[in-house]
Amino acid sequence: MAGGLLSQGVKFLVVIYVARSFSPVQFGWLSFAIAVNAFLFIMAHFGLPVYGSRAVARVGVIHSDMLLNICLTRALLSLVGTGVALAILWFVPMVSREELLLVAIFGLSNAPVAGLIDWVFQGLHRQDISAILNIVWQLLWLGFIVLGVRGGASILVVPAALCGSALLTALLGYLWLTRSYGIAPGSVEDSNQWQRSSRLLTAGTALGTGTLLITVLVWTDAIIIRLLRGDEAVGLYAAGNRAALALAMLASYFVQGAFPLLSSAAGSGNRFNACFQQCYEDLALAFVPVSFWSIFYSREIIEILFKRPEYQAAAVVFQIFQLVFLVTVFANLYGTGVLVANHRDTDYRRSLMMATTVFVPLCASLVYLVGILGAAFAALTAQALCAYFFVRKSRGLVRVDHRRALLVPVAIGLLMVAISGAFHLTVLWSIPALLLGYGALTAMRLQWTS
Repeated sequence: MAGGLLSQGVKFLVVIYVARSFSPVQFGWLSFAIAVNAFLFIMAHFGLPVYGSRAVARVGVIHSDMLLNICLTRALLSLVGTGVALAILWFVPMVSREELLLVAIFGLSNAPVAGLIDWVFQGLHRQDISAILNIVWQLLWLGFIVLGVRGGASILVVPAALCGSALLTALLGYLWLTRSYGIAPGSVEDSNQWQRSSRLLTAGTALGTGTLLITVLVWTDAIIIRLLRGDEAVGLYAAGNRAALALAMLASYFVQGAFPLLSSAAGSGNRFNACFQQCYEDLALAFVPVSFWSIFYSREIIEILFKRPEYQAAAVVFQIFQLVFLVTVFANLYGTGVLVANHRDTDYRRSLMMATTVFVPLCASLVYLVGILGAAFAALTAQALCAYFFVRKSRGLVRVDHRRALLVPVAIGLLMVAISGAFHLTVLWSIPALLLGYGALTAMRLQWTS
């Protein structure tokens, strides 16, 4: 958890540094390219790391054929996806040359990213090594960007730095794996790489489709805003939702870290219920109070982060996305922690498909009518639908005590907001109250555990 926090913190620093270093229009170009690359990344991802991590957790070793197949298949998918995306965007008249270049370099960065084998360490129950690799990746990315900006580089330095940092981190991960754990020999097959990749993709189709649908839910709004409202609008929207997306990614790292344990406990009744309940309570303790605090201090937080008055227009989006974040964490916990852990991949995919079917037309309609606020409300609606479908599909698989998980974190969050409002505390003076609240929650959690 601490490693994921640091990794996402550095990644968020990249966003802040870029937003401060370039104009809102250029930040809008970058936000559009990142949104497009999210789809390219997932096309290259296609649920294969989750599939591989689950297989490694089951047998306790990584075989050379699986490692090679997953890495090569992801790299191939990344190149194909980038070519398709550029061919489509070439015929979209409102997409600028700069945006095409950003999309191209971001897309190519997914090839070295395919070599990141943090999923192997997750399957080996070494989440600490997985976290270290992600931290190194983000630190190298930030360092290369800072060097480039100080050297007078353009906005293109952001995806170029991502390529270099991913390549170096992939090399580090491979050396770590071979020297500490080794790679078991794979089975000798007469089929060629293309046939092996095809079988691997077929085995992971349900997970891959579900992962792609998650990307639609998370990133389509930015693309729609860019096409309907322009560069500056998507830049403002990104300023409002990036903090929530970073927190959501952090929470997903927590669920991924617990996934091997949940997967191994699946079907064991009380043991699985206990593991899931503990994950639920830890997530609520970590994120509910800070989300309430962030909603209350949204304008001050944006002012501190971005140092540009024009970004204040994103304050309401920031508030809405704190709610989106909480619902997303809840949905991801049930989707990955229950359905995927219990190999209910088809139910996982169908639930996401139903939510996506509602989200895309709703988002386009609301963006056209009311702008970026409409996109934020559409995102909240879509994540709420995901949570509903996941919970419904999870009946019979897990028993949960929602009151035990949520009552104290919600009460602490509301109490902190009430104290800050009653004493008119600034955002900086409210931080001790926030830390005190987390201290009380931690003490209660330790007492319950003992």
